Amino acid sequence: LNQLGKAYAFEPSETLFEILNYNCAENSNVTPVKIALSDKAGVVLCHKEWEHMVIGKSDSENNNIAVVSESGDEYCKWNFITPDVIKIDVEGHEVKVLRGLHETIKQNRPIIFLETHYGRIPLDGDTTNDIVNFIKEFNYTVIDSFTDSEIDPEEINKEKEGERHLVLIPK
Repeated sequence: LNQLGKAYAFEPSETLFEILNYNCAENSNVTPVKIALSDKAGVVLCHKEWEHMVIGKSDSENNNIAVVSESGDEYCKWNFITPDVIKIDVEGHEVKVLRGLHETIKQNRPIIFLETHYGRIPLDGDTTNDIVNFIKEFNYTVIDSFTDSEIDPEEINKEKEGERHLVLIPK
């Protein structure tokens, strides 16, 4: 990590935040933040699946957990953060996180590492087309990180299940 650089790691899960906090103790360049990023400030309902915290209600009421959320734009604004790289791995909440970072991305044009969970995106009330529209609006090139090749953003709409790791690079 660049000695002048700073990283912010967002984790709403109490258990995983403790692990994150422990791991960050050795690196003063990483600041752990115990909130969920979303499209607005408030509270989002999550549930645990294995070790992952997933946005949305669980089938089991005992598994539901309310966590504090914040938009990335507001967090960056109030903490004077201008990111040049953003990594998003939010188990289907991708569209809301991208919406919440709209102004930050518009102003800073960061490289974005985006893990997409195709089957989960509709469960959060969004579509893969929302991601495609975002890519087009901000004029990003899309690279599939497994094949290391450029893909047409429209290819994202063809996926219905599974996940894909994308790198979005500003043109």
